[in-house]
Amino acid sequence: MAENKRWLDLLAIPLLVGLAIAVATYALPLIFGPKKEITYTASRPIRYPTEGLSISVNGAPATDLYAYSVTLRNSGNRALSNVPVSVVFKTNYVKTFQIFSVRHNTVPAVEFGKIADESPDAITRRVIYELLNPGDSDTITLFTNMTAEGVDIYARGEDLTIKATSSAMQSVNVNLLASIIAGLAAVLAVFQQVG
Repeated sequence: MAENKRWLDLLAIPLLVGLAIAVATYALPLIFGPKKEITYTASRPIRYPTEGLSISVNGAPATDLYAYSVTLRNSGNRALSNVPVSVVFKTNYVKTFQIFSVRHNTVPAVEFGKIADESPDAITRRVIYELLNPGDSDTITLFTNMTAEGVDIYARGEDLTIKATSSAMQSVNVNLLASIIAGLAAVLAVFQQVG
C-alpha cells in the first residue's frame, strides 16, 4: 500500500509543477506584459464665490467661476507619443457654457514635454501630449462659467485603453500581486509537506 502511495507522489508532484509552470507561462505575460493605458480621475467642481466682485476672464465678465480638475496618468508600462485626450463637459447649455482657461500641473514638473491645447468647441478641451512616459501624470484644471452634469474623457491611440479610477482602484494591482504570492506560498507548502 505504501508503495502505491509513493508512485502516486512521484507522479503527482511533477504533474502539479508542470501545471503551475504552464499557468504561469500563460498568465504572467497577460498580467505584467506590455500595455498602453491611461487612467484618469475627475473631481467635482469647486465654486469660487464672486458676489460683490468684478471678475473678467480673458476680457469677458464672469458672474460665476467654477474649477474642474482632471488628473491623467500613464498607468501602462509603455511610453505614449502624440496622444490626444479630450475633456468634454456634459451640459445642456452649450451656447452659454464657456471654458475660460486651462492650467497644467505635470509630474515630472520639469522636462515633461510639449502639451498642445486645442478648443474644438465651447464644451471641449483637447490636449495633445508629445510624450507620456510610464508614471507621468498631468492634472488639468479647467475654469468655467457654470457647472456641468459631468465630465467625459476620451483618448485614442494604438492599443490604448483608458480607464476611470479612484484612489481605491489604484490598490487593485497590489492586491492581485499579494494573492499571487500567497498562492505560490501555498503550493510551496504543499510540496514541502509531500517531500
